[in-house]
Amino acid sequence: MLNNVTENVVDNLFPTPVYISDCYKLSAENKDSLIKETIENNVPNLHGNMTSANNYILDTPCLSDLKKHLIEQINNYVHDVLCIARNVEIYLTQSWLNINRIDTSHHPHHHPNSIISGTYYLKGDTPISFMYENRNIFQNFNFDFSQKNFYNQNICDVKIQEGRCLLFPSTLNHFVKANENKEDRVSLSFNTFIKGTVSNGNTQALKIGD
Repeated sequence: MLNNVTENVVDNLFPTPVYISDCYKLSAENKDSLIKETIENNVPNLHGNMTSANNYILDTPCLSDLKKHLIEQINNYVHDVLCIARNVEIYLTQSWLNINRIDTSHHPHHHPNSIISGTYYLKGDTPISFMYENRNIFQNFNFDFSQKNFYNQNICDVKIQEGRCLLFPSTLNHFVKANENKEDRVSLSFNTFIKGTVSNGNTQALKIGD
C-alpha cells in the first residue's frame, strides 16, 4: 500500500535489485592461468566472444578463496537484501569464464535453471547492459527526451571494473556491447539454485534438495 502524501511525489514500484560488491581481487597469477586455459579450451559464442569449455570453473582449487567470497556475497544479497528466510540455502551450480576480445559482444540473454546469477570481473571496462523486460511505457512513441532516466529507457548500463561482483535475478535479460577497448574483457559468470522448504506459510510447501 502506498503511503498517503500531501505533496507531489514519485514512488518507484517493483524495483529490480542489482547487487554490486568491490571486495576481492584475484591474484595476477591465477587470473592469467584462467585466461590462458579458456583461450586454449573454449566454446565459441555468438558475436565472436568465447566461453570456457569448463562449466564448473569455480571448483578449480586456486579459486577456493574467490568461491568462498562469492558465496558470502550471494548470501548477503539473498538474506539481507531480498530478505529470504534462512530456512532456504542457496548454492553455486555452474560457473564459467567469458572473454570478449576487441570488437566482440555478447548477445541478449538470461540464465535459465537458476535463481540468482552473477558475474565477477577480471579484466576490462566495457559495461554490462540490463534490459527492462516489460519495455518502458514510451516504447511505442518516438519522443525526444530532455534527459535519460529510469522511466524513459529500457536499457541500463552498469559500470564494471577488476574485482567487481554483480548479482541479479537470473530472469533479468542482459548483454554486452562490442568491446571497443584495446584489451580483452574477461568475466566469470555463475548460477545458483536452492535447498530447503519454500512455503510462505501456506499448505503447498515445496521441499527442494536434501
